[in-house]
Amino acid sequence: MRSGRQINVMNPASYAAIDSLTFLFDIGVDLSKLNAKDADATSSSTGGGLDYLNIQFPLGKYMGASLGLLPFSTIQYSFGSEIVNGHSAYQGSGGINQAYIGVAGRPLKGLTVGFNFSYMFGTLLNDIYGYTSSGSTTLWEKSMEVRDWRLQLGVQYGLKIGSKHQATVGLTYTPSKALLGHAWATRYDINSES
Repeated sequence: MRSGRQINVMNPASYAAIDSLTFLFDIGVDLSKLNAKDADATSSSTGGGLDYLNIQFPLGKYMGASLGLLPFSTIQYSFGSEIVNGHSAYQGSGGINQAYIGVAGRPLKGLTVGFNFSYMFGTLLNDIYGYTSSGSTTLWEKSMEVRDWRLQLGVQYGLKIGSKHQATVGLTYTPSKALLGHAWATRYDINSES
């Protein structure tokens, strides 16, 4: 899709379709409820907040730009189960976000090309709690902190069909790369007092 009235961050080539007198602002919020089940145990959690924030503006007659903040991935879970001589609980939280800036231009009639350059950041936590019947607790925490960049390239070709319709074909490409960050695991032993 390419439109001068909607922001399409899926293909950065679409930014060039903006009218030279238009400024677009788009914000999204979400509310989610997660129900999880593990063997006989069930759990539910509710979450939400700011989902994304985007703006798009013209850079000239045949160029446009966009910038914003988007979610890349999110985890949120919590459940438990019985084990021999105790029980265990599993919790996960966090997410990876991307702050991006993109630019697109129209080098030929009907053809637009563009790119998004994103800074990826966030922290993911995965906790496992082990509770024994004697009252001691052990926590194994796995953490991953991401700080990296991502490049996305896009191209679109639009062909007018009559005076009111247009067919658009688009292609995006993101170069393959390992996501850089730092991961670590920690164990905590917590003994209850008698």
